[in-house]
Amino acid sequence: MPFAAPSWLVDWLSAWSVWDFILLTGAVVGVVEFIRRKGWRWLKGFAKAILAIAEVIDNVKELPAFIARTDERLEEHTRQLKNSHDSNLRDDITKALETAERTEQSVEGLHGRLDDVDRQLSALTREDEALWAAIEETQNPEEETP
Repeated sequence: MPFAAPSWLVDWLSAWSVWDFILLTGAVVGVVEFIRRKGWRWLKGFAKAILAIAEVIDNVKELPAFIARTDERLEEHTRQLKNSHDSNLRDDITKALETAERTEQSVEGLHGRLDDVDRQLSALTREDEALWAAIEETQNPEEETP
């Protein structure tokens, strides 16, 4: 029984060489083997790596602007430090410590003087109480009017 193929199929098949069929067969076998061995996991990992590299490249594009901002801030801080070298933090701390020491000495001096004032006040209180007692003794209780 003769097999009659359509003319378009004969034309299409005649356009292919034996090597084309061998390469096509190898590609089909490769795809089947790739799917059988679950090669899409590797393919997904490879795609994620490409996306990560693209993200790094995208971030590197912003790096010059970041460097420029950092340089500006560094220059500003350097300028501030140079302008305020007379009143830097060490000097402020030294001044604060000296002030605290002077305050402590003043308070210690006040304690000594306040002890003297307390003694004098106690003596005056005793004298005042004695005077009041003397006044009360000298008053005549009969002269008081009811």
